[in-house]
Amino acid sequence: MKKTFLTAFAALLVAIPAVQAQKVNKSGLLTKIEKSDADIADAKKNAKASTWINRGKALYEAAVEPTKSLFVNMDAAMLKLAVGEPSATKQVTLLNVPYEAWEYPYFIAYIKDGKVVTWTQTDWVLKEAPAMAIEAYNKAYEIDPKSAAKVKDGLQQISDFCSQVGNTGIDTGEYVAAADAYATAFQAQSSPAYGAAADPALLYYAGYLRTVDGSAHPSSFGQGAEYLKKAIDLGYTDEEGNIYYYLFHCYYGLKNVSQDNVMLAKDALITGIGKFPKNERILDGLMQLYTAEEGVGDPADLVTLIDSAIADNPENVDLWFGRGRIFYALKNYDESIASFKKVVELKPDLFEGNYYLGVFYTIKADEMNKVMNEKQYSSQTAYDTDLKEVNAVYMDAVPWFEKAYELKKDDVNTLDFLKSICFRLRDEQAVTDALRYGNKALVEEFIDGQEIEVAVLGNESPCASVCGEIDAGAEFYDYEAKYLSSSASFYVPARIDEDVSEQVRETAVKVYRAMECRGLARVDFFVRRDDQEVVFNEINTIPGFTSISMYPRLFAASGIAYPELIDNLIALALEE
Repeated sequence: MKKTFLTAFAALLVAIPAVQAQKVNKSGLLTKIEKSDADIADAKKNAKASTWINRGKALYEAAVEPTKSLFVNMDAAMLKLAVGEPSATKQVTLLNVPYEAWEYPYFIAYIKDGKVVTWTQTDWVLKEAPAMAIEAYNKAYEIDPKSAAKVKDGLQQISDFCSQVGNTGIDTGEYVAAADAYATAFQAQSSPAYGAAADPALLYYAGYLRTVDGSAHPSSFGQGAEYLKKAIDLGYTDEEGNIYYYLFHCYYGLKNVSQDNVMLAKDALITGIGKFPKNERILDGLMQLYTAEEGVGDPADLVTLIDSAIADNPENVDLWFGRGRIFYALKNYDESIASFKKVVELKPDLFEGNYYLGVFYTIKADEMNKVMNEKQYSSQTAYDTDLKEVNAVYMDAVPWFEKAYELKKDDVNTLDFLKSICFRLRDEQAVTDALRYGNKALVEEFIDGQEIEVAVLGNESPCASVCGEIDAGAEFYDYEAKYLSSSASFYVPARIDEDVSEQVRETAVKVYRAMECRGLARVDFFVRRDDQEVVFNEINTIPGFTSISMYPRLFAASGIAYPELIDNLIALALEE
């Protein structure tokens, strides 16, 4: 009997979440607010700060109740325990991210990897509750300034809740609702009783979100401009200065309302570029404005603007950076190059300075090459002369890209530029000779390193020999170096550190397995001299097996003599 009872009790525990549903006592919360309405209608109670504080609390409770159990990264199982089973679930995609949507009476929770990532509120007890709560707390402070501490606590709660609404709105793409929530959070902090300056970043977030929404709903541009302008007036700017670009976007989006907004857009960018001359968005906005709108000004005016700033502060790297970008937009590549030369003069180890200097040399050479391609030549000499000039400019780019690569070796763009330019500047005669045998030539990267070889033996469970090293003693390890001359030297084991040797051997086995090899193979590598990086070169599935070949020599050094090695190979073949 006891066992039956416990089984039934356990089943009941498991079943509890399935029968629960989200419970929000909407009528009870509204009753509290109605009572508060009656209290403030009473002249005597209306004059008490406590009446208004209690009203603020009731309104705050109504605002947070539907989503009070939610938090980011909440376990989905905990959500079910807190508010019950969802009424429905489905797969959805928000902002290109797939989620499982759990629907509840007051919100939809978006689940990914078993966690609550964000949510959308779909119903409210009283939608205006946060703004009404702020009014109530302000009234309490007006009646009795001594209530400031309690009022500030209430205002902080409202601000925190609205900031959370803004955060979730960004994640779900509900930008207008998020913007309004951030603005309400700022409003709460702007109350006299708050006792500290309101955070203007909240206005920046609100303005940015209205800017984003403006592309679909132009009416948002006006509200966005108001928020951003106020944030700037309060001394706020983001780290990169994008606030000025967003303000430009808002004003420019309102140009059909009034042409005065075009000049306001210009003023926003001019102010922004003066403070953040490296900001590419602002520079692009200026070039767009100056070239698309009559009466705004000549693009060359931007040069005067930036040069004036440089005259006052000639050691400012950002100003020189901005100058180079402006001249690039004006297609004056020589001045771009001159500007970035100044950048690297002031900051020799700045990656961006070296990288862009290489880029602008390359762009200049590309333009020269384009002109060459469109030109009709009457003599080979004239063509060769122009080609030499173009290649000289490409060559000028190389040292700056090399310096950029030295500073940031994981930058793919730098490496791509170097490969492309170095291919172009290779010995043209060598490429011509290669193309006599077909229409393609394979050009490999030169690696300054030791040539390391590893012998691998086995089928399902391959093993690797010790590492061997070949020093060709010549420019290439060709037939003559291998078999006719005595210039080559062999080192078994290789002259590399033990940890590098182990890495080479492990990689050799990985390559062998990846190629699904059987029996035997020799895997060849380079180990760079400067940083000991291991570079896979090639795999030889039928390696040399003479008395001087590396394969048997490597296994002999690993403890497997020539006769035993042959026996092993025969056994491996029989396995197959």
